[in-house]
Amino acid sequence: MERLQMNMIVKALGLAACFLLAGCSPEQPIGEMSPLEVEAEIPVQTKAGASGLDKMAFVDTDSITVTKSGGTPSAVYKYDQTNDRWLPKTGTGLSTTGGETFVASWKPVGFTGIVADQTSEDKYKKCYELAASSTATANLVKFKFAPVAAKITIIVSYALESTEGSASLKGNKLISDTDTEQTISFHPVTNSGKKHTFVGLVHPDSNAKKIYKISVSSKNKEGTTTTRSYEEKGKTLQAGYNYIYNFSTDNKTYLILNSITVVDFVKQSETSAGDAT
Repeated sequence: MERLQMNMIVKALGLAACFLLAGCSPEQPIGEMSPLEVEAEIPVQTKAGASGLDKMAFVDTDSITVTKSGGTPSAVYKYDQTNDRWLPKTGTGLSTTGGETFVASWKPVGFTGIVADQTSEDKYKKCYELAASSTATANLVKFKFAPVAAKITIIVSYALESTEGSASLKGNKLISDTDTEQTISFHPVTNSGKKHTFVGLVHPDSNAKKIYKISVSSKNKEGTTTTRSYEEKGKTLQAGYNYIYNFSTDNKTYLILNSITVVDFVKQSETSAGDAT
């Protein structure tokens, strides 16, 4: 009896030492593989420039592809909105020992990648891919998603009413990494009245200073269409950021830059990136 009691005490002390010194748990002993639990969110866009076209939240049956750092393995997780859970779409999903890095991506149905014609809501949304990276704590990984592309918002304030507004961006490597001149036609959020707003998704390149031309057109009450341009001579466009250009015009031939504001989609922080001098 005394020997049995002593064995029980030794086991209890050993388990307590494991908890205190090694931080292990009955659910996931050190080095043991456990099913990966996934949480995912899209930070709410509360800062300037949110157009209403961006994906604001995950909805029931949305799917994300989760991949362990290094490229393999991967699994698709589907959102159960009723229970607010991400579950493997098929099979058992991924496993982890904790401390491993995972990447995740979401793509809309009919995803096209960045295209030249983004003038309709449907075409813009089919360019819109989200991605995230995070390190698992124990067997839980929490993702915060942001666009894979860089977003450019163009806001133009006119002195007089105008209609049929349009906007485009011309430069190298705007659609893909191919080093040729490319043009993107932006989506008009509003293109009549005294303030016009346009949005477009652009291929990011954090290692280069892009040179591109912004052109906007509008028609005055007499029916005359005027095109005005501004040339950007060296801007670094990063994935997951919204570059908001605020212009005004003398309603003749000039496009006057008032400010550029850069918004981080994840942190929702704003920084000034230039103004008229």
